[in-house]
Amino acid sequence: LARISYENEPFLGRMVEFYTRVLGNSGLNKDALTVLDDFEKEGLSHPSVGFVRKEIEAGRLPGKYAVTVNEGASELFQGIGVALGRDGSTDIALVFLRLGLYLNPDADTISLTIAQFLEDAHRYEAANEIYRSIDIDSVFKSDAIVRIAQNMDALGDREGAIERLKVIVFEEPENLEAITALGNLLRLDEQFDGSAFAFSRAIALVGGDHPRDWRFFYLRGIANERRGAWPAAEKDFLRALELNPTQAQVLNYLGYSWVEQGINLDKALVMIAQAVSTNPQDGYIVDSLGWAQFQMNNFDVAVAILERAVRLSPNDPEINDHLGDAYWRVGRRNEARFQWSIVTSVDKSGDIAAEALEKLENGLPDLVDQPSSDS
Repeated sequence: LARISYENEPFLGRMVEFYTRVLGNSGLNKDALTVLDDFEKEGLSHPSVGFVRKEIEAGRLPGKYAVTVNEGASELFQGIGVALGRDGSTDIALVFLRLGLYLNPDADTISLTIAQFLEDAHRYEAANEIYRSIDIDSVFKSDAIVRIAQNMDALGDREGAIERLKVIVFEEPENLEAITALGNLLRLDEQFDGSAFAFSRAIALVGGDHPRDWRFFYLRGIANERRGAWPAAEKDFLRALELNPTQAQVLNYLGYSWVEQGINLDKALVMIAQAVSTNPQDGYIVDSLGWAQFQMNNFDVAVAILERAVRLSPNDPEINDHLGDAYWRVGRRNEARFQWSIVTSVDKSGDIAAEALEKLENGLPDLVDQPSSDS
């Protein structure tokens, strides 16, 4: 039963905790560590999962998931609540979760689940009240403190959120979640030097040699690319792929970056195609494949792929812009102008819209040089 439940939700933290506890308590430590590795390879983390890993690696039994009758009933209500919430019945889900919390007031996992549902409903202040209520000695307290800062950002106080995270990192220099959150917020705030430094600290903490460490190289690579340090960025992306060769995000980002620079186009095409096969419903990744075909002057192929990308992400300005360019190259000028006009209405930053307005006026310049597939 535990294995079947895990196979249905292999990347749900509480399910991974439950299954690895069963394995660890049965003496199947190697199997438990494999499950934990698979979870962490996806760039996922969870305090309870981390606790189970520490116990197993120390040669101790991780202990039962629920000990008393009340804890068992509480866990049942939590499971029902999570399932209902996943199906969109948030209000009913919260009823079951609060019943579970009533039966087991110390169940921090339920408190955190309630807070996450409140976040999904954009009730960030209410979520933060719950995070503040987590006991200082709880293994979840560090995660809760970080979530408070992230919700401050969601409420519009990015500067305050960044300062709060800096304080946490200063006081807890080995708090990986806080360092990662700080790096992400600095990147969103376009403080790319600081973001790269934060992820360098994260890599120093984790060692950078485990398959799960790919995400830190990937995130530092993004920061390096955005601050104009392309050689360092490329090195980070390649290291991330050494650690996790099938990670779609990295395959797509590096492949797309090569396409944008007009280099390594054959390699980029293979990498992006691999990413699409992993995430065929991701409009941004499908767009990368179409844009790679465009850069290689395979315009008819590009049109078909970019049309699919627009269907998947109809309000993305860059994807619409790419489809407009492809339409223009195959002679579908009216459709090209229509796509560019969409860009002008959906682009919030205005950067892509400015280029689209120019193209609405003058179209694309005539082709001159053919790109080389690898350079």
